[in-house]
Amino acid sequence: MPPHIAAGSNLSFFPIGPFLRRCGAYFIRRSFKGDKLYPQVVKAYLRRLFKEGFTQEFFIEGGRSRSGKLMPPKLGLLGLMIDGLLSEKPMNAVFVPTSISYDKVVEQEDYHNELSGGEKQRESTGGLIRSAGILRERYGRVSVSFDAPIDLMEFMAINNFSDNGSTQSRSQITKALAEQIALGINHASIVTTNALVITALFGAPRRTLSVSILKRSIRRIVAFMRALHGADLRLALGDDTMKSPAIEKALQRLVDEQQVYQEQVGKASYFRMRENAALLLEFHKNGIIHHFIPSAFIANAFLAHMNTPNGCARKESVLDDAEALRGIFALEFIYKAESPRQDLQRALDFLIKEGIFYEQGDLICLTDKRSTLPSVEFASRLIAPLIATYLVVFRKLAKSVEKKPSEKVLIHKLMEELRSAYLSGGIDTAESRNKVTVSNCVHRAKTMGFLRFEEDRVFISNTAKTHEMQTIVAALERCYIRPRASLV
Repeated sequence: MPPHIAAGSNLSFFPIGPFLRRCGAYFIRRSFKGDKLYPQVVKAYLRRLFKEGFTQEFFIEGGRSRSGKLMPPKLGLLGLMIDGLLSEKPMNAVFVPTSISYDKVVEQEDYHNELSGGEKQRESTGGLIRSAGILRERYGRVSVSFDAPIDLMEFMAINNFSDNGSTQSRSQITKALAEQIALGINHASIVTTNALVITALFGAPRRTLSVSILKRSIRRIVAFMRALHGADLRLALGDDTMKSPAIEKALQRLVDEQQVYQEQVGKASYFRMRENAALLLEFHKNGIIHHFIPSAFIANAFLAHMNTPNGCARKESVLDDAEALRGIFALEFIYKAESPRQDLQRALDFLIKEGIFYEQGDLICLTDKRSTLPSVEFASRLIAPLIATYLVVFRKLAKSVEKKPSEKVLIHKLMEELRSAYLSGGIDTAESRNKVTVSNCVHRAKTMGFLRFEEDRVFISNTAKTHEMQTIVAALERCYIRPRASLV
């Protein structure tokens, strides 16, 4: 029996709507705002499904990720489930975090258009007919994997949650459970050869690598992730994921799709990422980037403060800037439920254990500048596009909201600022002009108290926050590390 699947009402159109309904889908609105009755009906329906013992499937992100990263969990539907389970006579349920990974995304052209600033195309019968050609294409492997099930009552007991029926207590349970589910999805995610190849290219100084160095880089990436996760690391093809046949097949597919150049120099083959494909390819890099967070924060902060001759930096300065980055990117990554400093100190301890750094008094230093500096710079380059986007947006935010634009107009203005910064050489990465990241950045500015939204207009919230915003810009400027000429 298929599960009952929560689907957006935008998919309820002929002929796909009736077909999906017969496959287990039930359609709900994406927003319940202003309607008190509708959420109560949905909650009653969900409780009935639980009571009858039906398995349910829902998407904790609320939709498909356009960036490849796991999006912050949406709490609405999960909150209604928790309310339904704990109302009247409490019922138990088991939540199973599930990850779906792709070698190639079917909607990649649509995603590229949206990320570049275009509008999402509404689902329709015409669109369904026009997309029939995808059935003739090959899209590689789709991997579905699961993390450890989460028993609701055990979860509440372990985390000392007691339900008293109040909105506050159930909100706390929902938020904590959503974070645990999201962490479980990341933990269960599959590492594909495609993602490894693309990540290696993104981490290269000029996004160009010979085949031999590319394979060596992939082995190092996998060794790092294995050291971090041990036997829990999930490779799509096991150890074959990083062997030559799989790597060469992935490279050939990228060349055939004109996303990567292949150039021959003597007997050596070089592969170089095409600039206009970076935004598309970043999707796959972002699918495994959580393995490098928060180590990448440490790497950027270290390079920002490193004394070049001796390869050392003050530990507190590094941790301070890494903590600043962690806070700024709160809408970009899923963090473990612990204090930011504790999370970063644990990451630093891991890098010391792995022989990247060693401690010397109040300093942290590279163990061997020649061999470990490239690894640190590799990690920093993985989040460089993100730092560049936030840097430009926070710099231009005050000016961009002077005329109190709508959110849509504001994002369009900021996308233009990013394009200008890239063309003028202010930032180095073409994929920094990413609509999803710009939108996240605007909403992060709102949660930080810099912006407020009123009647579809955006305002500067509080001029007293100007100094705090300048502090953030200064941290981003320090941590935006450009490729070093000596390594090119």
